[in-house]
Amino acid sequence: MIWTYAHNSDSTAFVEEFVDDIWNQQRFERLPSYLHADYRQVDERAEVIVRGRDEYARSVESTLELITDARMRVTHAVCSGSGFAYRWELTGWIADLEVLGPGLRMIARQLPDVRLISMTGMNIARVADGLIVEEINELDPQSVTEQMGWWR
Repeated sequence: MIWTYAHNSDSTAFVEEFVDDIWNQQRFERLPSYLHADYRQVDERAEVIVRGRDEYARSVESTLELITDARMRVTHAVCSGSGFAYRWELTGWIADLEVLGPGLRMIARQLPDVRLISMTGMNIARVADGLIVEEINELDPQSVTEQMGWWR
């Protein structure tokens, strides 16, 4: 499926469908349409942090448990050769006030809008057999920490 999209003018369609199906609709039964059976996600040190479709689904579920009304969108996507890269934004509301810093927790009880959070990141994906076989995921943990009220 990715080869079709990677070689036509709409290079973002596959990525947008993937993000919408999995992150926004939570249609985990569709993962075989996007992720290779040997899928793995690695960090910036090339250490495997997620292995396989089931573990990927669990990682998405655990993230979405922390954020109410979460919506992810692709802001940029580029396809080239045997892979693609995409930048994304995930927005929603912190589900549990207890994860907020003490000062922000007190404010959030009076002003719920301070629970709004926005995370941005970028994934670089390698494709095999028309499916994502490996991704490197980068996000800005300091920004997330600061939005949650945990300043230095």
